[in-house]
Amino acid sequence: MSIQNEYLTIIDSDYKYISVSQPYLDQIKLDTKSVLGKSVKDIWQDPESQKKIIESIDLALSGEEVTFHGNFKFGKKTSSYRVKYTPLLEKNGKINKIVVSTLDISDEIDKINHTKRKLRLDELTKLNNKEAFESDIKIVNKLASSYSLISIEIYNLPSVNEKFHCEVGDLVISKFAEFLTRHLAKSSSLYRIVGDKFIAISYLTNEEDVEKVSKNLIKKLEKALFNRKYSIGISVGSVVVTHKTKTPVEKQLKALESNLEKSKKLGKNKFTYSEI
Repeated sequence: MSIQNEYLTIIDSDYKYISVSQPYLDQIKLDTKSVLGKSVKDIWQDPESQKKIIESIDLALSGEEVTFHGNFKFGKKTSSYRVKYTPLLEKNGKINKIVVSTLDISDEIDKINHTKRKLRLDELTKLNNKEAFESDIKIVNKLASSYSLISIEIYNLPSVNEKFHCEVGDLVISKFAEFLTRHLAKSSSLYRIVGDKFIAISYLTNEEDVEKVSKNLIKKLEKALFNRKYSIGISVGSVVVTHKTKTPVEKQLKALESNLEKSKKLGKNKFTYSEI
């Protein structure tokens, strides 16, 4: 990690700056005279920043090394930083000075977030994957007062694979994912669960709206340009979750799967829904 991203200062027990590094001065666009001898309140105008810094200094003066991570404005830009307050022990055993290291970790945070996003994505469709769904549904179930789950399966993909080979089947899945994104993404979060099966977590909260969406998907798919050659259909199963009965996620998914299976038995382009 570059030393240019680390900004060092020494602050005394009166919360005054007694030493500053050049990278620190460069970052806040001040010269040495404008910082040395100044207090934390002189340099940091924001009351919340002042409070956090002074609390951390007090802990460090008691002998405790303090580290925290956060996003805040340092200089002219807001970035992610790791700030460490290290007590300096004097020969007499007292602590009157604190070394403050402010390290810009924005690049590292970006890499971590990129890796997390990548782990959540289905490689073929670039939609969220099954693991992302299993994580997100627990959060939605806990926080949302009501929502709906819509399970969508391509009805006759095996015949496409048999006629055109699996590579074409993958292309159809990819095109179908794009189709779902165009027609569901505004009201839903989309996930590819496995193979030709998808789930949407939607904020449509009544059966009429869910029925309307299902009918619209069937109608739009029949007219979709990519589908003229393959003539795929869909089976749709959905549940509206009202939370009146505090239904566990496992039971929600069981009802969702049951409705999807009912639609598949009814034939191409059928949908089944219920409220729990």
